[in-house]
Amino acid sequence: MKKIFPLLFILFITSYAVFAQEDDVFVIVDHMPSFVGGEEEMNKFFLEEMEYPSLAAGGGIRGKVHVGFIVDEEGNISNIKILRGKPMGLSKEAIRLVKKMPKWAPGKQNGKLVKVQMTIQVDFPLELRSYKHENKKIRCNSMPNFDQYGTSVYYDSQYFVWVYNEAINALKHKKYQKAEELFDQALEICGPVGIGSSHVYFNRAIAKMYQGKDSLACGDFRRARKIGYAQIDKTIKEVCEE
Repeated sequence: MKKIFPLLFILFITSYAVFAQEDDVFVIVDHMPSFVGGEEEMNKFFLEEMEYPSLAAGGGIRGKVHVGFIVDEEGNISNIKILRGKPMGLSKEAIRLVKKMPKWAPGKQNGKLVKVQMTIQVDFPLELRSYKHENKKIRCNSMPNFDQYGTSVYYDSQYFVWVYNEAINALKHKKYQKAEELFDQALEICGPVGIGSSHVYFNRAIAKMYQGKDSLACGDFRRARKIGYAQIDKTIKEVCEE
């Protein structure tokens, strides 16, 4: 028995170290801290707030940055550190995004609010970079700027860029229902009357046509024309009853 007690004591110390670090900062608790709304809302927050570094975009740099931080008893974030980074400004942008996050729902251990060490990853898909679209008149706002015509224009919302391109990709792969849902989401971001919206309506109409929703598709074609998609007249004449 005398030989067993020291071993049990060592095991207890090792086990406790997994749950609590110095200064009462835990790594595993009964109820872990969480971004309000869950992981999906957190990823949406990153996509909406992300400013893709131009140097990384130009170099084709993408990937995930792993960030560590502490969530205290009130949900505040502190001690932000890069655990696994990326070059060309991506790590710096990841830190900025984490600093900008709203308060988290704090963690609990034995019913008590405690500090918890967290690790998350910030995904930098290259498609989210700020870039010129093939159609230079598209802009994600409800009122087009007068200086945009005839010049190279950037999207105002990188999240819109990501959703729009995901929708186009779904359309190319004949996933028409998924494309329609993504175009719906793009309109929620961009608004119903912006220059960018005319292109969303046009492509959503195509997705609807392939699903046999001809009358709804023609409605979208006409909306696109009303906003300013002048090249659509021939399409409407061919597929819709005027």
